[in-house]
Amino acid sequence: MKADQFKSLTEIRLTNVTFSDVGISRIKEILGQVETVKLVNPRFTSPNQEFYVSFPQYCTNVKKLCIQSMKIPIVGRDNGWLLRQYPTLEHFELKNYEYGNRTVDELAEFFEQNTNIKTFATNTDFILAHINILEDTKAKWDVLSIRSGCIKFERLRDILNELHERGLFKELHIYFNGTSIFNQAMVHELISFNGLTKLFVGSMQDGTDLSPLIGLKQICISMASEITNKRALAEALVNLEFIQFAIASVDDIQPFVRFSPKLTKIDVFHVKKNDEHIFNVEQLNKARPKLINARKVTIYVDEQIYLAVKWAKNRTNRGLIEIKRGVRCDALNHNIKHRGKLSNNGLNFLI
Repeated sequence: MKADQFKSLTEIRLTNVTFSDVGISRIKEILGQVETVKLVNPRFTSPNQEFYVSFPQYCTNVKKLCIQSMKIPIVGRDNGWLLRQYPTLEHFELKNYEYGNRTVDELAEFFEQNTNIKTFATNTDFILAHINILEDTKAKWDVLSIRSGCIKFERLRDILNELHERGLFKELHIYFNGTSIFNQAMVHELISFNGLTKLFVGSMQDGTDLSPLIGLKQICISMASEITNKRALAEALVNLEFIQFAIASVDDIQPFVRFSPKLTKIDVFHVKKNDEHIFNVEQLNKARPKLINARKVTIYVDEQIYLAVKWAKNRTNRGLIEIKRGVRCDALNHNIKHRGKLSNNGLNFLI
């Protein structure tokens, strides 16, 4: 493949792909221009996983590198690729769900050499397995993002609070995708997590009140209907800047438009069908100026809703409210349509 055929390509995501040295050599020119590389469950033809020797060195312009694996060790037998500098790298994501007692000692040098990294994303097991490395590193991240299938609250809280106090990270993002439904007891546990500014919840018990988490700037929830008192939540989360719903109605988002002054973005994957023709931008905009120091809110919706608003003699931009098309992943859309839930596998790459 020639890079000039893919001049506009800035991101590449490879899922369940089997890599070989020959295959990598065919795309090396493309890798040199992309800024985002996402690998999910990579597979290898070589038991030595030469991929990790050749692949990263071709990603000379990478700003975001995300590697996930459910079963296969993702760091390889030779971790030399972690002993290099990646001067353009800003976001590094490393998630493996079968660490056991195994640690990746080379990460200590990786973090020391790549102080340009602003966001590190991983999972709970990684944190617990690499406490010593994280305690000793001099890295300083803007964001530490953690996906947790089963939050070990007390132990994890003590570790993260100590790391936060040491200055390892400024903000904590937690993506909770456990089999258990997120509930009020979990909210009370999270109150004591220092620096928590973003919470992703795949499934939440009806009536769960997030308002005690006053430091939140971003919330991602599957069903807006799972929030009982939206006005109270909007008023309590005074720092709220971003909301994401899988399914919501216009009535669901109105309280946030009216009572969240710092809110700048609402992302709704699917607006309830009975609301397609009442998404009135002008009406939403009338409520916004009544809020002191209110910022402009951009609402991202799917193509169908956007066009319905545009052609129903409603302007898509009304001063403090604007409607835009949301960028959608086909796989994610399929998941939401059939299950009504946010897919953490798709959304975790937004941290």
